[in-house]
Amino acid sequence: MSTTKENIAVYIEFFGAFREYGAGVELSLESGCRAEQVKLALESTIGSGAANLLAHSVLADEEQILGPDWQLDKTAYLAILPPVSGG
Repeated sequence: MSTTKENIAVYIEFFGAFREYGAGVELSLESGCRAEQVKLALESTIGSGAANLLAHSVLADEEQILGPDWQLDKTAYLAILPPVSGG
């Protein structure tokens, strides 16, 4: 029995302050990874200069903000949402 996990495509669309990195990216991540691991992979892709912004941002799918228990189990289309301030 194999314990090798498969890689899954994750498409992440950028909004707000993330737009300086383009419109979005496609990552190939191991099934079972959690939202924080997706954010770490995103940091590896766009650069450590985004670390603080990523730390204060959330991932979302079409329906909800993804909490810490969310796990990647199929191809995902996500958004990375930076913090916002109102006035």
